[in-house]
This record gives sequence, structure tokens and C-alpha cells, in this order.
Amino acid sequence: MASAKLYFMFFLSQLLYYLHLAIAQNNRTVPVGATLTAGTNSSPWVSPSGDFAFGFHQLDEENNSNGLFLLSIFYNKIPEKTVVWYTDNKDQNPAVPRGSQVKLTADRGLVLNDPQGKQLWSSKIEVGTVAIGVMNDTGNFVLASSSSSKLWDSFTNPSDTLLPGQMMETEQGLFFSKIGHQFLTRTVPISLA
Repeated sequence: MASAKLYFMFFLSQLLYYLHLAIAQNNRTVPVGATLTAGTNSSPWVSPSGDFAFGFHQLDEENNSNGLFLLSIFYNKIPEKTVVWYTDNKDQNPAVPRGSQVKLTADRGLVLNDPQGKQLWSSKIEVGTVAIGVMNDTGNFVLASSSSSKLWDSFTNPSDTLLPGQMMETEQGLFFSKIGHQFLTRTVPISLA
């Protein structure tokens, strides 16, 4: 009898957790613990208008026999899902294999792991605890604390595209792929200073 009660309590807690995730995503906020997996049917995290999405973008969909993806922000309403931001892996290729997963964590923010669990990239939260992620209609993905303080955002961590309203500090740089938008080689920094 006690084990049935314990099982019911576990089931109820799991049900409430997944209900919380569903409600949060409908409000266009992403709760801590939410994940996306490359090459699965997991829906990207979409802005309120639906114009932008944060998720895995398959590279060269027609000829992609090796299953490479970019964790990125892209225009969501147009057939050609144009990438406007992607993870900056500095010394390695930003393309990741099928099965890679990004998770929103309280202490490190966004954490991208390969299918074997090796960390490839994180948003590197320096101070504070992440409460939610938000994909804004501006194309900016923001990680915020419970007091709504911005802890990290994609606009202050640009890749190769600036969007309207996006400011860039002089210490920052943009990156471009040596062979266009195929993202198959290292990126080269472009400095504004």
C-alpha cells in the first residue's frame, strides 16, 4: 500500500512538472530544465509573434547525410529558415551531430552537449541564477533571473548577423564562416575596434 502511494506521488509530481513546461512554453517563456535535441521532433522555442525561433537548424537539409545541426536563432516564418545567431564555439566547428542536446540550467544557463554528454558550449552565466529563458520578437534570446534581471542574451553575444535594434560594444566582434553559411570550418573574427 505504501509503495502504491509513493508511486502515485511520483507520478503526480512528474505530471505537474510536464504541465508546468507546457504552460511555460505557451507563454513563450522557457523554464529551467527544458531541453531541445537535434534531429528530433522537439519544437523550437518560438517568439510570441512566431517570427523567430531558438533551436537546432539542420545544415544543408537536402544533402545532409552526416546529420549536422546548428544551435541557432532563425527566422521562423519564411521557408528558408535564415540563421541570425548561432553558438560561438571559438576553436571548433559550431555544427553539432544529430542527438546533441541543449538544456536550460539554473547555474550555467544554456548548456549544449554532444550525444555522448560532452559539453560543447554554454552561455556562461557569471553572476545570478537563471529562472527563465525568453525568445523575444526582436530575435534576442534572453536568460533572466527570478527578479527579471538579464543574465545573458544573444544580442550581447553576436555571431555573424546584426538585427535591427541590436547594439554591439567595441570589444565585441562578429564571426563569419570561411565558406559561406555552410558552417563547416573555423570562424574568423571581425573586430570593430
